[in-house]
Amino acid sequence: MPLLTERTRHLHFNRMKINQNDLKIAVIGGSGKAGSAVVRQLLKDGYRLRLLLRRPEAFPLKDDRLEVIRGDLRDPEALPALLAGCSAVVSALGRPRGEKEPILSAATARVLAEMKRLGIRRYIVITGLTIAVPGDRKRFGYRFQSALMRLLFPGVIADKQQEYRLLSESEADWTLVRIAFLSPSPVAGALQARLDSPPGGKTGASDLAAFVSEQLFDTRYFRKAPFVANG
Repeated sequence: MPLLTERTRHLHFNRMKINQNDLKIAVIGGSGKAGSAVVRQLLKDGYRLRLLLRRPEAFPLKDDRLEVIRGDLRDPEALPALLAGCSAVVSALGRPRGEKEPILSAATARVLAEMKRLGIRRYIVITGLTIAVPGDRKRFGYRFQSALMRLLFPGVIADKQQEYRLLSESEADWTLVRIAFLSPSPVAGALQARLDSPPGGKTGASDLAAFVSEQLFDTRYFRKAPFVANG
């Protein structure tokens, strides 16, 4: 499915009577490869952002619309400070190398609880293609890749699968964006989204970021887990 054109996207926001300049988006994992691309795209699209970073001094982007909070999702005061006054949440949180705790599902549980308390409904999460979702019909190569990942990294995949379960059982308007391989360089082919099987093996970081931005207030993939790739 092709991305919305700029004109269609503009009309979509007019219908929703949404002014991006009046909205603040909370971003988790904004310093990673996917997260930093999302931050740049959201700033380009006119949103105000609030990021939670463990090392704000190492974050290269500077912008008057970018508010940075120093902290970790495990800090009890961090999440309320991050989400207060925000209209939506985007998570590109990765699992740190050597992390043994189920950090992704634990973070999602905390985020969902705080969103419910504050009345925030929109939550977009970026994850890998190994997560199993009802209705999946992955081609053999992707099924093999998923099985291999579950064999080699059972704790990581179990953590991500639990994250999906928490989302599916929540009342939030979530979208779980599944990608195979994220490329920092542009990838040939238009970005496509499918619900049954990955449309390609690589996803350009800038294309992924544009897709995430377009989905913030688009209901097309509410409570769904699309595969996104350049195909």
